Amino acid sequence: MVDTVQRNYNSGVGSYTTQSLSAGNLSKVKSILSKYNPKLITAEDAKEIFNEFRKLGIQAGDDLRAAVKAQGFDYKHLRTLIGQSVEAKDEAKKKKAEENEPADQGNIDVTV
Repeated sequence: MVDTVQRNYNSGVGSYTTQSLSAGNLSKVKSILSKYNPKLITAEDAKEIFNEFRKLGIQAGDDLRAAVKAQGFDYKHLRTLIGQSVEAKDEAKKKKAEENEPADQGNIDVTV
C-alpha cells in the first residue's frame, strides 16, 4: 500500500516536491498533536513533534500544514519555535534551485 503521494512542482525558478498525507499519516499526525496543548506549546514540544513526524517519514508540505492547522496549531509558530521559519526554508529552497540552473554567461543578445 502506498502511504504517501509525492507532488512535483516547477516554479520557473526551480522544482520542488511536496508530500500529500495519506489517511494513515493524517491519523498519525492527529495522534502526535493530541499529546500537546496548542496554547501552551514550547520549543521543546515543537522539536518533539517534528522529530516524531521525521521518524514516521512525514515531510513538510501543504497537507501537513493543513493537518496541523486543523488540530488548532499554528504551523509557522511551531517552525519558529524550533528555529526554522517557513519563509527562510522556502527561500533556501528557491536559492538552491537557482544555483542549480545554468549560469548566465553575461552575453547580451542584441537584435538590430
